[in-house]
Amino acid sequence: MNLKNANILVIDDDTDVLTAVKLLLKTEAKEVVTEKNPEMLQSLLASKKFDIVLLDMNFKSSINTGNEGIFWLKK
Repeated sequence: MNLKNANILVIDDDTDVLTAVKLLLKTEAKEVVTEKNPEMLQSLLASKKFDIVLLDMNFKSSINTGNEGIFWLKK
């Protein structure tokens, strides 16, 4: 797959990360969609075909197990 034709979804609770990734990838990919709320993952995936999903593993600052990301990945 050519990255220039890719639709990328980035889900992270840190708006600075979302902004940085979007700035980094916007000239390299067809489209970069960012979302702060992981609960929007299923509706976003249902509404559009994404070639790549970049998913944060920890959505709560006090938890660093990665279990949150695994939970959303399984969904």
